[in-house]
Amino acid sequence: MPVHNITPAGTLSNFARALASSFKRPGPVAALAPVTLVLPRVMVDAAHLARYAEVCGFAPSAQAPLTYPQMLTFPLVMAYMTSSACPWPAMGTVHLANAITQHAPLSAGDAVRVELTPGTLLAHDKGQVFTLQLRVLREADGQCMWQATQTLLRLGVKSPVGAPFNGAVGAEGPLAQCGAFDAPADIGRRYAPVSGDYNPIHLSAL
Repeated sequence: MPVHNITPAGTLSNFARALASSFKRPGPVAALAPVTLVLPRVMVDAAHLARYAEVCGFAPSAQAPLTYPQMLTFPLVMAYMTSSACPWPAMGTVHLANAITQHAPLSAGDAVRVELTPGTLLAHDKGQVFTLQLRVLREADGQCMWQATQTLLRLGVKSPVGAPFNGAVGAEGPLAQCGAFDAPADIGRRYAPVSGDYNPIHLSAL
């Protein structure tokens, strides 16, 4: 499987590459091309971790919340979505789900290696579902500290392949409301500079 080290792109470069990927026009996709994208050395920055905790409502801590490593994987996700290895455009792809497992605590000052590998294809009546496998490894010994499966939907694909996508949360029957919370109108704009995710649908009511 080809392995490519990635240099994180800036916001404007990500926008340009996402727009350029809109010209992709694949036919039916039977399998995802095998490739591994790597950020070979990433330091968990204490200031960035603090900004993330503040905007997401976590208590200040030197230990990263379970969801924080998504910030470390975002450059790889963007690099994959805008590369020739991904058959579909970045724009118009919907993030359906995350499944996260943490094997060891991740803290400010840790040096890690971050990896992305395309996963499986799943069938969906709205298009083609595919998964990305994400891992954060301790630089010192290669131990996997955190891993996630990100599930995405490419709308409008005519010939989806793979096992049917199961979007059920559990087998306990219909969902029930467990709680309620309010999100301020500017939360997307506050989250964008922390995450690097300037997706326009997060930034304005329009």
